[in-house]
Amino acid sequence: MKHSIFNGLKKKLLGDNKEYKRRTELIFDEKVREEYIEKQKNRNKKRYIFLIVSAAILTLILCLSNAFYEEEFVMKNGHITCIQRPSSQEGAATYRLSVFDSGKETGIVSVTVNPKIDTKNGNDEKSGKNGEKTDASDSKNAAETSKSEKAEKRRTECEKIAKNLSASTEGAFLILPGSFADGRQLEFRKYNEHSGIVYLCLLTIAGLLIVYSARYKTAENDAKNARDDIEKELPGFINSLVLLLEAGLVLSSALEKAACAGKRNSYFYERLSNISEKVSTTNTSFVRELVDFSRKSGVREFVRASGIIADNFELGSELCEKLSAESEILWHTRKKSVIEKGHIAETKLTIPLVILLLVLILVTIAPAMMEM
Repeated sequence: MKHSIFNGLKKKLLGDNKEYKRRTELIFDEKVREEYIEKQKNRNKKRYIFLIVSAAILTLILCLSNAFYEEEFVMKNGHITCIQRPSSQEGAATYRLSVFDSGKETGIVSVTVNPKIDTKNGNDEKSGKNGEKTDASDSKNAAETSKSEKAEKRRTECEKIAKNLSASTEGAFLILPGSFADGRQLEFRKYNEHSGIVYLCLLTIAGLLIVYSARYKTAENDAKNARDDIEKELPGFINSLVLLLEAGLVLSSALEKAACAGKRNSYFYERLSNISEKVSTTNTSFVRELVDFSRKSGVREFVRASGIIADNFELGSELCEKLSAESEILWHTRKKSVIEKGHIAETKLTIPLVILLLVLILVTIAPAMMEM
């Protein structure tokens, strides 16, 4: 049961073999398809592993950084009693602390810990006294206020205490008070800000979803590139075939020579070369294999050209005339396609050109604006 669940999850994450075969049937034969599918699955697996390992490393770094900062606190019974002052070279440090009033969380305050400065008249004592007076007066009026006003006064008390603590500059440690002026228990605890880990988890989940949704993307791109290569190389292939037929070669010999005379790094000519090898070893018909290849490719121009060859491969001169007319149509279609791609490229360049124009305008008017 567990094995079947694991296989089903693996199939979902890495991709289904049937779906890969459906998407790659047009561009690969059975011999190459299995190796291609395994290659794509391994690539998707590496992407998942990279995301998970990267998220684990970043989480470990965040945890270690939090542990490193906790060393500056002196803890007792789970709450902070002192904060070590930074050196004069490091400058003041600000910490966010959670305030607990008699065991209940009241709010969050920011305490600035200044470097140690030895003075005879400590500001802590003065500010502490002022704070005590204010806290005492606030506690006397607390019974006469509503709950909302009590919460507001607690918040004000915490802010005053934080202000008094931030003004202190004496001693190697900043000692935090343990109680309010009216005797209520006061505790400071480190504010657990999990936003970094939460954002990291969200980014990891988003990355996993992107990899999952794009698991067939490479196969789709390869199929598209294969069709584009067929559309690009087909006019030259038909033209070469017409020249060989007019030179007196029979159709089978002309097909083999035209297939072997193409570019080595071209998908179209690579498949034609494979067909030529298959024909020579199995003694099958080149025309039949060519028609089958065109049908799988899904390129209309290729299907039409292979259909002309299959219907007229015994007619000789008529085949040359029809292929010549087809070659003109293919060259015209290719020219039109190149023009359309050029227009698309111009459209994509519009935004960068607008940004460049705005930068030039800003550079031009900046001196005049600075003199105003």
